[in-house]
Amino acid sequence: MLGILPSDWLLETVTKNILRKDKNNMNEKLYYTAAEIAQMIGVGRTTAYGIVKQMNEELKSRGFLAVRGKVPKEFFDAKYFGGTRCKEVSA
Repeated sequence: MLGILPSDWLLETVTKNILRKDKNNMNEKLYYTAAEIAQMIGVGRTTAYGIVKQMNEELKSRGFLAVRGKVPKEFFDAKYFGGTRCKEVSA
């Protein structure tokens, strides 16, 4: 792996993708809130806040800024869904 840890690769990829956002997409949300995560993955808000906190701690340990109660969408999608965008599913 050329001395790059998978988590380093993930953060580098997410960072590049966020920075590449087209100016036309500036109104696109870049973060998921804990409430949105709770709804997406079917857990309570307390659990979702715990997930957000854990992901934000990882971001901080890598030198990134973190927003309390929110996590970058691409980072969450990569960590939780293996990099695929979450699609809303109606029951």
